[in-house]
Amino acid sequence: MCDDISLMLLLGFNVEKVQYKNVMFTVWDVGGQEKLRPLWRHYFNNTDGLIYVVDSLDRERIGKAKAEFHVCRLSVRAAYR
Repeated sequence: MCDDISLMLLLGFNVEKVQYKNVMFTVWDVGGQEKLRPLWRHYFNNTDGLIYVVDSLDRERIGKAKAEFHVCRLSVRAAYR
């Protein structure tokens, strides 16, 4: 884990550990820029859940977001084979 926040923001992601009751979550907030999307698949090993956030006010991007989510689902499945 990177301790230098400015470096993490430069790289396009942020990592937080969050504890809820007796469960520890490692939350990866990865950048959504198109050039960063091919890197997303590297975060899926040992992943138990995925929260995919989309700006619903940006109607032009909803279709693209749906396609990217499908790629994420396939990558998660591939990580567990």
